[in-house]
Amino acid sequence: MTADLAECLSTELMNFFSSSLMVVLLWLSQNGSLVEVVESAAKESDGARLQAASAQAIEQAGRFSDDEARRITEALASRGLAEQAIRFWGKRQETQPGALAPYLVQGQLLQRLGKLEEANRLYQSAIAQGLSDPELLFSKARVVIGLAQSGRAARPEIEEACVLLDKALDKAPDPSEIHNLRGIALAHLGRDRESGASYERASSLAPSRFDYVFNLSFHYQRQKNHPQAIAVLERYSAGHPGSIEVRERLLWFYVQARRFHPSAERIVQELIALDPQRLQTRLLAANFYRDQGDLSKARSHSDSAVRIDPRNAVAHFARGAVLIQENQVQQALAEFEESFRLDSHYAPAALEIGKIRLRLGDLQQARRALESALALDPALSEVHFQLGTLFRKQGDASRARAEFELYEASSLKLGERR
Repeated sequence: MTADLAECLSTELMNFFSSSLMVVLLWLSQNGSLVEVVESAAKESDGARLQAASAQAIEQAGRFSDDEARRITEALASRGLAEQAIRFWGKRQETQPGALAPYLVQGQLLQRLGKLEEANRLYQSAIAQGLSDPELLFSKARVVIGLAQSGRAARPEIEEACVLLDKALDKAPDPSEIHNLRGIALAHLGRDRESGASYERASSLAPSRFDYVFNLSFHYQRQKNHPQAIAVLERYSAGHPGSIEVRERLLWFYVQARRFHPSAERIVQELIALDPQRLQTRLLAANFYRDQGDLSKARSHSDSAVRIDPRNAVAHFARGAVLIQENQVQQALAEFEESFRLDSHYAPAALEIGKIRLRLGDLQQARRALESALALDPALSEVHFQLGTLFRKQGDASRARAEFELYEASSLKLGERR
């Protein structure tokens, strides 16, 4: 780029932004407040005017009321300008030391952008300055638990989150939220009895909240208390007859329980009637009937799942699972391979390919598939059993023994039984 061209472009850009600023100033002189300029520009998708107005708003951030500031924030966020909204509230924070709102709003925006670590540091700095509002404590705890769910929070941080939730409980406008979040934190700490009690309390305070009811039922399912898990969902389902999600969760628990339940088939029929083209319903129905040994119905639902979404890896896996039980080995292999082709990170498909290849005597391909499954999901304990079988067939007794030992150790750790 020549110097003359660069200078020309620079001049054009300056003129563009200057003209945008002039438009904003002219609008202000004729029509009123900067808040209204921001809202109008956002509503009309006028990017240049919105950028210029947001720059002016950031410069003058301290002069707006909290209500006006939130209106500016909503307008900016509606057009994907959350970063500008964060800068706006950061400027307000400078002009309002000790105020709570700048911390809360910036934290919410950072969470919306997925920047949980930054939100966590922001909340921590607010608490370090002596702010102790229940909403702040709850927000800090929620971010820590969000980090914990993705493996990015250490145990002491989760324990601190529980302490913050206890402090927030007395003054919280909605204590059910506190109890629910506390249940999640305690579950991460392995304190299952206390976690269950918190979930019970949350769902009793807000019985219409399905997320609370589901957390409670899932708690019972983790404890292998399938009857109680099912009972919790059935009580909720009775009061919400039109909910597809509730019925799907209930059917999923019936599948997890691995035994026939008299309500299950009725729920399948209700779900199909509510939405015959819903993929999740068809997959659950296929798994349910396959577990019950009704392969004809299982095949029908898995075929429907593939028709609904031919490029869905789980749909092809479900059909492969039925075909292998029907002893249609080559057709099942084709479905599992298609599943893995569609999603090369789907470890269960790689495992099933390895098992069939091993069964067919293709040891090299079997090993490749099984090692892929293990790399994708190290917690998939059955891979060790299959690798042990493979090495035994190859006459490598020491490696076979090592894999069988890994299988036993991981199975015991996960509470699995072959």
